[in-house]
Amino acid sequence: MNATRSKGAVRAAMTSALFLTTGSLFAAPDLEEIPKPSVADYYGKWELLLANSGDTFQSCMIDLFEKDGQPKAEMIWKWASVQHIGAKALKVTDDGVLEISKPGWANPLRLRRLGDAIQGSVEHKNGKKDFVTGRLGRWVVDASGAWSVRSPRDGRSLGMLWLLPLGAGRYRAVAKNDEGHTLDIKSLSVVENRLTMNFVADEGQTKLQLACEIRGDQLFGKILNADSSAKELVVGGRKRRWGKPVDLLAGGLDDFRPRDPRRKYGWKIENDILTNSPPDVDIVTKAEFQDFKLNLEYKVERPKGKRSNSGIYIRGRYEVQILDDWNDDPKKRRVQRHGNGAVYSRIVPEKFASAAPGEWQQYEITIIDRFLTVKLNGKIIVNNRRLVGITGGALLPFESEPGPLMLQGDHGKIEYRNVKVTPALPPSL
Repeated sequence: MNATRSKGAVRAAMTSALFLTTGSLFAAPDLEEIPKPSVADYYGKWELLLANSGDTFQSCMIDLFEKDGQPKAEMIWKWASVQHIGAKALKVTDDGVLEISKPGWANPLRLRRLGDAIQGSVEHKNGKKDFVTGRLGRWVVDASGAWSVRSPRDGRSLGMLWLLPLGAGRYRAVAKNDEGHTLDIKSLSVVENRLTMNFVADEGQTKLQLACEIRGDQLFGKILNADSSAKELVVGGRKRRWGKPVDLLAGGLDDFRPRDPRRKYGWKIENDILTNSPPDVDIVTKAEFQDFKLNLEYKVERPKGKRSNSGIYIRGRYEVQILDDWNDDPKKRRVQRHGNGAVYSRIVPEKFASAAPGEWQQYEITIIDRFLTVKLNGKIIVNNRRLVGITGGALLPFESEPGPLMLQGDHGKIEYRNVKVTPALPPSL
């Protein structure tokens, strides 16, 4: 017993001596050395849900970033357009809570980050309080497939790149130059949609780097010398296989559901035409899709001079606008941020392509990853543009997940026919 106490006392004495002799290692740090909480702690895109919205309009998004040395934010709140928030409306308290001020709110939206999760609340001027939960959005791009690489200057081939997925964002790569010689690849990484490949050419004499962005099935970037100077601009394309088209109207309304079962559901299919009875609930496919091509025809009328509008929600979260914006005067036909063919409040069409009300119009919409191409009446009006966030009215905010098609029914009379989805198959090697 005494011997045991003696050994314990010795250990205690040794421990005390350690703390005394190395006290500086364990001493409390100088408070001035601890970084204060800042808005930068919240940088990133937050995918949010209103826990008590009371309806199906519960999706929100806040994208926080730095621009011109100042914190900025873009926000989607339920059904609204994109709201741009400046540095003066963004604040972080001493205990690390992010506060976002906005007209219409009685108090700032208060959010607390918990790793990659977030939660908080905001009170409106009418006394209603919203409770928010969410997560930090992630962007994982599938870079696999066979990529042909060429010069954008003269179109000459620069070679081929094959990427075989190994899981967890890793790839086995094989590359050949335009003469068919296999390149010595030293490293390859894919972060979000940025691909970086270090390789050696000319029998080990020249170290080069391919640095590019993957935009759907297209590739844009540069080949850099060892000193990071640009050696060659490059563009590329990936071979894409497509599945069998699926006629979404073939199964009748059994293949659809109302967005909100508590609201009037007046949609019907007659003579292979899907139409609503406005004001009507939005209609949603029961099937969900990831990458695909959508072909459909639609028609809007202009009863008593009233312009109609609807919208096609791709994956249930990106609205491609349908709007009667026709004008008999050609000089007054112009593209708009919320006009026909726009990604609502996100992407303005490149050109005006609408037809007059009463005419059947054709959409071809292709989405690969987060890149969208829209063809209206045979004209490309959105060309492989990146979708930087959800649009107002989205079903769910989670951008990496598949989702349904949703057609708006609450704004006016709309007719659809020949609604077909062609799913994209995994890239071929």
